[in-house]
Amino acid sequence: MATSTNAAFRLAPGSAAGSVYRHRSVVPDLPPPEAFLHHLEAAQAAGWFSNFGPLALQLETALADAYGIPGEVCISASSATAGLSAALLACGREGPVLISAFTFPASVGAVRAAGREAVIMDVSPETWAIDPAALARVLRSVKVGAVMLVSPFGLRQDFSEQIAVCRRHGAAVIIDSAAGLGIQRTERPAQPDVWEVYSMHATKPFGVGEGGVVFAHPQTEEAVRAALNFSLQASRRPDLPSWGFNGKMSELHAAVGLAQLQRFAGRLAGRQAFATRYIADIGRMAGGVIVADSEASPWQVFPVLLPSRGARDQAIAFAAAEGLEIRSYYNPSLSRWPELRNAGPCPVAESLAERMVVLPVRSTAQDPEADSILAIAGRSLKAALNAGTPSGIP
Repeated sequence: MATSTNAAFRLAPGSAAGSVYRHRSVVPDLPPPEAFLHHLEAAQAAGWFSNFGPLALQLETALADAYGIPGEVCISASSATAGLSAALLACGREGPVLISAFTFPASVGAVRAAGREAVIMDVSPETWAIDPAALARVLRSVKVGAVMLVSPFGLRQDFSEQIAVCRRHGAAVIIDSAAGLGIQRTERPAQPDVWEVYSMHATKPFGVGEGGVVFAHPQTEEAVRAALNFSLQASRRPDLPSWGFNGKMSELHAAVGLAQLQRFAGRLAGRQAFATRYIADIGRMAGGVIVADSEASPWQVFPVLLPSRGARDQAIAFAAAEGLEIRSYYNPSLSRWPELRNAGPCPVAESLAERMVVLPVRSTAQDPEADSILAIAGRSLKAALNAGTPSGIP
């Protein structure tokens, strides 16, 4: 009984029509209008609402200062999907794109939007991301132009070994870190064949409504911007992508982003404190797997890997009965999606997809709603694990 990953909220099983969860899986946390209206007044006065306007450029500079790696630039986009497509066009590499099987389908959507074919490969059971040794084996047999590495759930990953493998095989690297904007990134040299993309969708911790950003080497900035703006100079500039699309961030969303940045340190601290409470509560339970580092993500959601599909379904059902929305996520594995080519079997990703649940996270860890969410989640997981473990949980 998996829940949808694209609905804002769904009915609890057995609930009456029109009723909803008391605690939704994801609640947007955007700044109030009064925090960004003055920015919009500036856009109105200038008559400039898109096309890399002053607010978008100001946001890019601020995000580069806050979260960029030395030597990088930040480029705003209308969405993370648009940013991924633009990076693929900017990289100038032909051929298929290798993608993690354990990710949201938007990763494949970006590849298709860029006119490339997606090839799916399995992930590591430890990191839930592509393993460097496995990547090297696949690249010896499958010729690709680029590799899309995915940071599942916005969890910080050190992809330096994977990047080195890709470089040896002549493949560009696009890192899909959609839910990870707002934490300190893993240090690595800025490189012209590596791009990292983040989402600013309303459901993400650093939400603006809709938007994304691309962190890139300065040598490729013009190519990314061209791809996001129809590549209008392509006929005169063979160094730019041969085509592009409308993927620019509006000044309205940039205004929200500037206001969000001013408050985000506090929101991030609250989300990480919420994760700390999950770690303390769930970490004592036998049978589940969690990430025990509260600073590893800005925590759009808190993932828990359960021992079986049955335990997953029971946890979702138990929580729904108490009004809490727990979701299955990255399910099904991309290896089981139609019309996609696999580089080989993907048993790890398929198992992860069938056993993973995600718990709600809020920006305030100490209030009545937080206490209720944590209590229901704890009871639901414990009941599901007990049901599948005759000896019980210590």
